[in-house]
Amino acid sequence: MKPGSTIKKGGLDGSSQTTPITNPWGQEPTEMEVLDGMEVFTIKTPTECPYDFSNRPEVCQLALQFNWAYNQGGDVDRAFQALYNYVITHTGVVLRELSPDDCFCVGMAFATIALEIETVDGQRSVNSVASENSFYCLMKYFKCTDDKIVIPTLFSLLYGPEDLLGDALTNCHLRQFKNAPSHGAFLGKWYDFDSPEFRRSAISYRLAMCMVLMDQVYDWDTRNYTINSLGRPHACWPSREQLSQFYDEFIESPFIAMNYEVPGNRYLDGVFEECERILKMN
Repeated sequence: MKPGSTIKKGGLDGSSQTTPITNPWGQEPTEMEVLDGMEVFTIKTPTECPYDFSNRPEVCQLALQFNWAYNQGGDVDRAFQALYNYVITHTGVVLRELSPDDCFCVGMAFATIALEIETVDGQRSVNSVASENSFYCLMKYFKCTDDKIVIPTLFSLLYGPEDLLGDALTNCHLRQFKNAPSHGAFLGKWYDFDSPEFRRSAISYRLAMCMVLMDQVYDWDTRNYTINSLGRPHACWPSREQLSQFYDEFIESPFIAMNYEVPGNRYLDGVFEECERILKMN
């Protein structure tokens, strides 16, 4: 599968807030020029990634090359197709076998694909698969390292377009529903698990999940982050407008009157397990 792609001309909410960021792996090569008799050094961005990632697993090499291309204006389409097709061809085992540290760069690459790539033929399934891959990798990294730098990107995946993690949330909700003692097997005989209402109910749990995450890195009183993002990629972080929209939606939800940390953490684990289950099937 080799879908063509283009990059959205705006941020996650349609604005222009997403911009290329400084390359996290070092400065670009410089070249000396003579202008008006003076020697000056100018930064030249190469067309190919100038860094050697050969000591990393192949999927990490492809993810790092994609991250570099996206951040530095390289051949994004080619890098995207190389990474996406590699994982499709080699199945989910290449992601499940990654170390937690290697999961970071792969998860960030797939987050960018999920949130920023538009296929020429409009196949949103590419974005959905990328979001599941990213959520699995970033959650695995977070669980093992407790590095909160990935939390804003996890928020963007969860609170982004509903078709990204909607299937994973719905399947997670179904498992939670059927396993709850108060529901039992009898309710399953008449409850329509395929209905739009059930899917909407499932997706609503992302509010609790997002609040559990953002409470760890965001001060809702000052509306400022409490983590230092210096030198770390954050192209997929939500804008202030998105966070305000989320907060307004959360305080109007039933979760405001309950201990939202319990369902929030349960569904974070559940969606992670669902993404892992999908990878095992492929």
